[in-house]
Amino acid sequence: TIEKNLNIVLIKFNRKEKFIFPSNYKNKIPYIFGITQETNTNESLIKIETSNEIKINNFLNNKSVVLDLIYDKKISEKNTSPNITIKKNTDDLNLSISKNNTKENAELEPTVSKAKDKKNKDKDKDKGVKSAKDDKENNKFTIEKPGKLNIDFSKKDDGLLVSFKWQNPTTAAVFERAGYNWVLFGGSGLFNISPLGKEFAKDLISIESIKIMRGLAFRLKVREGLFASVSRRGSNWNVEFKSKKRELTRPLLARGQPNWPTGPRVFIPVEGASSRIAIADPEVGDDLAVIPILQDGRGRAEDRIFAQFKLLQSAQGVVVERRSDDIRVATANYGVEISSPNIGLALSNNKKESFEDKDESDEDLFEDVSSILDFVEWRGETNLENLDQFSRELQLSASKSGDDEKIESYTDIARLYISYGLSAEALGYLKLAYDIDPSIEQNLEFRAIRGASSYLLGRINDASKDLLEPDFGVDPSVSLWKGAVLAERKEWQESRQEFQLGVIALSDLTPELRVKFQLLAAETAFKAGEVASAELEIESIDPEEASLENISRGKLIIGLARMATGDKVGGLDILNEVVNEKYRPTWAEAQIVYSMEKYKLGQMNLKSAIDNLESLLFVWRGDQFELSLLKNLRDLYLEDENYRGAMNSLRTIKSAFKGTIDSEKAEKDLNNLFLRLYLEGDSEKMPPIKALALYNEFSELTPEGEVGDKIINKLSERLVSVDLLEQAAQLLNYQVSFRLKGIEKGRIASKLAAVYLFDREIKKCIEVLDNSEFDLLPQELKLERLFLRARAHLLDENYEKVLDLLKNNNSRESHIIRAEVFWKSKDWLKTVSELEKALDLRWQSSEPLNFDERNQVMQMTVSLALLDDWENLKLVRNKWINLMKNSKDAEPFDILTLDPDTDSVDFRQVAGRIAQIDTLDAFMKRYKKN
Repeated sequence: TIEKNLNIVLIKFNRKEKFIFPSNYKNKIPYIFGITQETNTNESLIKIETSNEIKINNFLNNKSVVLDLIYDKKISEKNTSPNITIKKNTDDLNLSISKNNTKENAELEPTVSKAKDKKNKDKDKDKGVKSAKDDKENNKFTIEKPGKLNIDFSKKDDGLLVSFKWQNPTTAAVFERAGYNWVLFGGSGLFNISPLGKEFAKDLISIESIKIMRGLAFRLKVREGLFASVSRRGSNWNVEFKSKKRELTRPLLARGQPNWPTGPRVFIPVEGASSRIAIADPEVGDDLAVIPILQDGRGRAEDRIFAQFKLLQSAQGVVVERRSDDIRVATANYGVEISSPNIGLALSNNKKESFEDKDESDEDLFEDVSSILDFVEWRGETNLENLDQFSRELQLSASKSGDDEKIESYTDIARLYISYGLSAEALGYLKLAYDIDPSIEQNLEFRAIRGASSYLLGRINDASKDLLEPDFGVDPSVSLWKGAVLAERKEWQESRQEFQLGVIALSDLTPELRVKFQLLAAETAFKAGEVASAELEIESIDPEEASLENISRGKLIIGLARMATGDKVGGLDILNEVVNEKYRPTWAEAQIVYSMEKYKLGQMNLKSAIDNLESLLFVWRGDQFELSLLKNLRDLYLEDENYRGAMNSLRTIKSAFKGTIDSEKAEKDLNNLFLRLYLEGDSEKMPPIKALALYNEFSELTPEGEVGDKIINKLSERLVSVDLLEQAAQLLNYQVSFRLKGIEKGRIASKLAAVYLFDREIKKCIEVLDNSEFDLLPQELKLERLFLRARAHLLDENYEKVLDLLKNNNSRESHIIRAEVFWKSKDWLKTVSELEKALDLRWQSSEPLNFDERNQVMQMTVSLALLDDWENLKLVRNKWINLMKNSKDAEPFDILTLDPDTDSVDFRQVAGRIAQIDTLDAFMKRYKKN
C-alpha cells in the first residue's frame, strides 16, 4: 500500500525486507529530504519525507514498484486550507500527523480507520457495511511524534513509581504476561533510563527495551505481589506498582456481534486508540496484537477467552493473544474490532445458549454488554413507512386486553416510538401504562425510556431524575443518554466518560439520533479539554447520514478546536465558512467567535465587532448562544465605554437565566458596575444629563443605607454644578420622601431646600423645610436650615420675616443677610452697621480679600457715600486700602472713597454694579463650601 499525507509518503509491504538506498540520494533526487525504514517479522515500512507540493503516482513494472514524485503547486495551495471533510471511505489508509504536539498538554490526534458501525439492518443491506478486513489493509500506521523520553523511578511506601516522561503526548499499553510487565507506546524516540539506586533493588528486578516494528516497548520485572496501575498527566505516563490491585475506573468492555453484516466480530468501544502493534513474546513464544490508547485508565479488568483468541487483562490498552492465523485486530469506527475475515469468528447467536454450552476451557465464553434500550430489537422489521400500521395494531391489541396485557402493549408502543426518537408519543403511552399500575415506575427500562423521551423534549430535570438517579450498571445504551443529560448540565468530564462508554450503542440509533449524539459527544470532548478527540468524534460521522446543518455544526466544533490548539488562521478560516453558509444557529455561534477573535487580533475594529454581534440579538434567543452573545457584547461595550449597553446585557442575563450561576454572577457584576459608575466616579466621564438618564434607567440598583444615599448625593451635587436643578431636586426629593428618617432626613431635606432656593422655587424650599422639622437635629444643622429659610423669605421680599427669624442670631451669616435686607430697603446706616459686624477685624489680616468680601466693603463705602458720611468713609478707606489696592476692585474703590461725587457717572456705574450682584449666588457658594 502507498499513501501520502502532507509531506510524508508511506510504502508498506506485507513481508520483511531490507532496502538499500544510495547515500547521496538527497543530492540526486529533488524533493526527497529523508528516507527511513522499519521492519518486523512479516511487514516492512518505508517512510519518505518530501514536500507538500508533491503528488505521487505509482505502478508495477515486472517485479519493481515504481513511485513518481511530481511537483504540483495546486496541492500546496490546497494544503493551506484546513481539511474539514467528514471522512467517508472506510478502507482508505488514514494517516494523520498532530500539528499541535509541541504544546505541553496538547492531546495527540490518533487516527482510526473509519469502518461503519451501524445496526440499522435496512440501511446496512442497502449500502453494505465494511469491516476491518485484515492487517494489511486495516491496521494503519499512525505517526506519533512524542519526542524524547526520560524514564525516572520513585520509591513508594508500598512499591515504586516508574514515570515515562515524553516531550509530547502519545498512546500507551501496559499489561503483565509470563512474569513480566510490558509497557508499549504508539510513538517512538530517543530514550534515557535514569540510573537505578540500591533502594529499588527489592522492587525492580530488571528493565529492558524490546525492539518492535513501530513504537517503543519495555519489559519490567518486579517483585511478586506488585500490580500495575496507569495514569497520564499531559505527556507523562506514570506506571505505579503496588501490592494492592487497583480496580479500573473505566474498564474496556467487549461486545460480541455475531450478526454483524460483514461477519461476526467482537467489538471494544474506545476512543483515542492507536494502530495495532504486533509484538513477539520471547517468554511464551507467540505473537500478540496490542493497541495502545491515549486516555488513561482504559484497560481490561480480566481475561476473556474466545474460541479463536484471548483478550488479556491489562492495566492500559487492548492486548489480544491470537490462536488462529486468520484473527485480525484493527482500530475501527468507535473502537477496536476483532474479526476473522476468511474463516469467520465463532460466536453464538444467543448469549444464553453460549453459556449453557461452554466446556471447562471456557473457549466459547464471550463477554457482552447489556442493553436496556435495545432499539434495534424494538424496531424489528418496522420502518418509517409502516410505523403507523404497527402502532395501530399494538393499540388495537391493547384495547382488547386486560390491565396486565394493556401495560405490556402500551410499553411495547412506547419502545417502538422511542426507538425512532418519537419522544412525545413514547411519553404518552408510558403515562397510560403508569396510570394502570404506578409501580411500573420502579422498572429500569421504564425509567430509561421516560428519561430518554424527557431529554428529547428538553425536560432536563425530569430526564436527570430518570437517567442519573437509578443504578443502571454498565449499559452503553443508557450511557449515551446519561452523557447527553450531563452535557446539558455542563458536567463535561462526567458526560465525556458516559459518551466513551456509550459509543458502542451509537449503531443502535436511527441516523438522525446517531448524528445528534456524535455531534454532542464531539462538543463534550471539546468542553472537557480533549481537543484532538473532538475532531476524531466529528470524523466518525458518516456524511451520508449528516444533514447540511449537521455538517455546519461539525465544522463549527472543528473550527473551535483549531482555535483552542493555537491554529488561529485555520480556525478562523473554518469559522468564516460556517458564517457564510448561514445555517442556523451555527452561523450565528460562529459569528460570535469569529468577530471576537478578529477584534482581539487587531483585524477588526471595535465598532464593526459590536455591529456584528448586535445583528445577532434577535437571530436566536435562549440557551447558551444568547448567553455567550450577551457576555461578549458586555465586554465590547465596556471597552467602548458604552455603559448602558453593558448594563443592559448584564440585566438580560440576570433575568433570562434566572436560577443559574451565570444569572447570579451577572447580578453581582451589574451591581459592581453601578457602584463603579456612581460611587467611585466613573460616571463623571459622561455628560451629566447622560449620567442622569443612565441612573434613572437602573435606579433600582441604588443600595439601601449610607452607600445609596452617598450615590444620590454625589449625583445631585453634580447636577446642581451644571444647573440641572430640577433633575437634582427630583433625586433628593425621592430620597427625602422614601429613603430617610430622622436626622439624616433633615440633612438631605436641607440640601433639597437649597436646590429649590437656588432654582428660585421659594414655596417648595419653605415647604420641604417645614416637612422635615425634627427636634433632635444638631445645632449646626438647625442653623443651616435657619439661613436657608431666611434666604427664601429674603428672595420673597418678606423682610420683616427675615429680621424676625434672625433677631437673636449674631453669626456672620446673619449679619450678611440682615445687611442685604437693609441694602434692599435703602437703610444705609443699618447696612453699614451690619457689614462692619460681618467683616469684623478682617481688615487686619494680610490674606487677600475674596470676591464676596470685596463686594461687602464696596457696599459699605456706597452706603457711607450716600449718607454723606465723609469722615467714616475716610476711616473705611484707611482700614481697607492695603487689601483693596492690589485687588481687581482697586479703581472702583478709589472712585467710591476719594472725594466721591454721588451724582457722577463713575459713582453711579460702580454703585449700580454692586447693586446688581447676586448675593444668593454668593450664599449658595458658601453653603456648598461648608
